[in-house]
Amino acid sequence: MSIVHVTNLTHIYGDRIIFQDAGFRLLKGEHAGLVGANGAGKSTLLRILTGSLLPDHGNIEWQPNIRAGFLEQHAKLTKGTTILQYMEQAYDRLFEIEKQLNRLAEKMADAEDNLEAILKRYGELQSELESSGFYQIGTKPDVLLLDEPTNYLDAAHIEWLTGYLKNYKHAFLVISHDEHFLNEITTVTFHLEHQTIKRYSGSYQYFLKEYVQSRAQAEAAYAKQHREIKKLEGFIDRNRVRKAKQAKSREKALSKIKRIEKPTDSYVPSFSFKTGRNPAMTVLKTENLEAGYTVPLFKPLSLTVKRGDKIAITGENGAGKSTLIKTLLGDLKPLSGTVTAGQHLQAAYFRQESPASHHTPLEKLRAFFPDLSEKDIRQTLAISGLTPKHISQPLATLSGGEQAKVRLAELMLSNSNLLVLDEPTNHLDTSAKRALKQALCDYKGTILLVSHEPSFYEDWVTHIWRIEAWRRK
Repeated sequence: MSIVHVTNLTHIYGDRIIFQDAGFRLLKGEHAGLVGANGAGKSTLLRILTGSLLPDHGNIEWQPNIRAGFLEQHAKLTKGTTILQYMEQAYDRLFEIEKQLNRLAEKMADAEDNLEAILKRYGELQSELESSGFYQIGTKPDVLLLDEPTNYLDAAHIEWLTGYLKNYKHAFLVISHDEHFLNEITTVTFHLEHQTIKRYSGSYQYFLKEYVQSRAQAEAAYAKQHREIKKLEGFIDRNRVRKAKQAKSREKALSKIKRIEKPTDSYVPSFSFKTGRNPAMTVLKTENLEAGYTVPLFKPLSLTVKRGDKIAITGENGAGKSTLIKTLLGDLKPLSGTVTAGQHLQAAYFRQESPASHHTPLEKLRAFFPDLSEKDIRQTLAISGLTPKHISQPLATLSGGEQAKVRLAELMLSNSNLLVLDEPTNHLDTSAKRALKQALCDYKGTILLVSHEPSFYEDWVTHIWRIEAWRRK
């Protein structure tokens, strides 16, 4: 039985086609992954499913009385809001209707002539609450829609979420670029590519094998048809006069052939980071460093970063990884102790999050690098996996992965001998992750990397700083 059935889905953003006559169905109890390149439309699809975005064309049919839980990629937080207040915002409209019901109930006591109208309105609001599942708040939804749920989780919480989803009795559709996570939790994969959605039954690893095979079959079918078409066209051109009847017959046959589209590859990004002048052998040194905003997050640290070190910084959420690197870079003043930078240090910093503006990627990088030609900046953005359309769109309209590629392009244009990267793989698709990993392996300078993905760093870093080992007793 289908929980949701999507047919003939078409959606266009500006002059860009996101979906074209796409369709799929999610069955009861299915544990499904939704995968595809950055900007393919994965988050857009979830927004369409929840009704927060209306498609240009197509049908989205939900099974009646289905309760869907939706985790967006980015939480819209307001300073001063508590966790409970934020969670209650999901039901703001329903709580307001409940307040209206209570006010109407109070009016009934004194109502005389307009009692009938009050009762009618009360019944309408009561029906709305019942149909919206208000009285089932707190019960588990029938389907979960999760947009990159592991992006900001540490290893312990990813492990917990993995176990929770593996044992989840209902259906879910999850967007993720974490291949290990997907392989652990999914039994079905929906692949979004070339404006369509294709279903693959089985694990994520099975999808990868099937996708390679289906690509090879599509390329072979296209090549075979292309040869047949060329053969027919050649015969027709040679025999228009001498064998006109046969040529006409072949021409008719040619017109009836349903052309197979040539398979096209999604562009694979490439990254490379320039190194500037060599720094001193000791790049960074701390003595009895205590870092934090008001109280120290860990015991006093005496650390040394040598030229050429590639260090992964790991630990649970809130342990102080980002605080530590901000302190090492001088963005945050130590609570006590010292940080000493070696001579000729040139640091390039990839922050975990950067506010998206209404400037285009091209405008942003031209402002940062006024001495570079527009051609050089365009080429760097293109190498990073961005199309001419992406380059001329406001940053705020790009996907999280596309925005991350713009920031990586910024690092590529910078001369540095120390790269500091705070969770750079958040939002990146699998091909971009592989390209970034290779670029960091090839980088001749020093690296400080905050990451929760051991598979990304464990085979190339020289040291691992485990924050939990520095906790105060």
